[in-house]
Amino acid sequence: MSSPVLDETYQDFFQLPFIQRALGRYQVKLIVYDPKQEEILQWIM
Repeated sequence: MSSPVLDETYQDFFQLPFIQRALGRYQVKLIVYDPKQEEILQWIM
């Protein structure tokens, strides 16, 4: 199951190195989206 994340949140928080390591370690899947454009920007598996 993937978790939706706002693009701004992804850029500000999920790009931090220790968060990136945790995402990889726990195999977190994310969908990065822009609610204004109603568009999926990234599908991270």
